[in-house]
Amino acid sequence: MRNYTDGMTLEEQIGQVLMAGFWGSTPSQEIIDLIQHHHVGNIILFSRNVRDTSQVLELTQSLQRIAKEAGHRYPLLIAIDQENGIVQRLGEAGTILPGNMALGAIGSQEIAYKGSAGDRKRTQGTRHQYEPGPGG
Repeated sequence: MRNYTDGMTLEEQIGQVLMAGFWGSTPSQEIIDLIQHHHVGNIILFSRNVRDTSQVLELTQSLQRIAKEAGHRYPLLIAIDQENGIVQRLGEAGTILPGNMALGAIGSQEIAYKGSAGDRKRTQGTRHQYEPGPGG
């Protein structure tokens, strides 16, 4: 295989660039259909999908299993809108971290790295986190 999309149908390629959300704390029939029949390769979680951290891990594992059984070649990219600071989708059940503005104000790259959410994402089964970038 020379590139990521070699051997994929056009529908599979399109599905890999789509991101979908859904309602509920378990996979809805709509999201299952999008994964199984429309090859959606990216999922975003919001507070409507979150009860606690163990439920989020179970949810992400279930979504990955659905994709694998549907024949997805690659794992889903599952994102969460967990900015820290003001936006805490995981609520008090998750690790409470300072927001980016607070981390930046400290002026230490080491503390900012240790205070980031990267390590915590792996324990939830998410691979990407939406948060403000520089200036935003």
